[in-house]
Amino acid sequence: YASLWGENDGVLNQIGGVNQVMATRLKESGISTFADAAKSSDGDIVRACSVAVSFASSLRAAAAKILQRTLKLSACTKVNDDGGLELYIKLERRSLGGASEQTGGERVVS
Repeated sequence: YASLWGENDGVLNQIGGVNQVMATRLKESGISTFADAAKSSDGDIVRACSVAVSFASSLRAAAAKILQRTLKLSACTKVNDDGGLELYIKLERRSLGGASEQTGGERVVS
């Protein structure tokens, strides 16, 4: 299975108030994932985007909240007996500090 979206992925402009220019500036400053944003200091975000400390703090809190519950979607293809491709997906739901719940091996397309 190849991972399509993991806990270290994410597009910061999915968070309210973060536009594409801000997401680009954050990425240029080494803050490109939700995990990066949650671990950064308010000062790091302020310097990268020229925003108020209160906005930086709310951005960090939003990223941390997203990371409390994550989904990991993986997919692979397999050749079937007829020579066609079958698509399999695996979905893993995780809660911070909790157990993972997994569903997988489901054939979606043949």
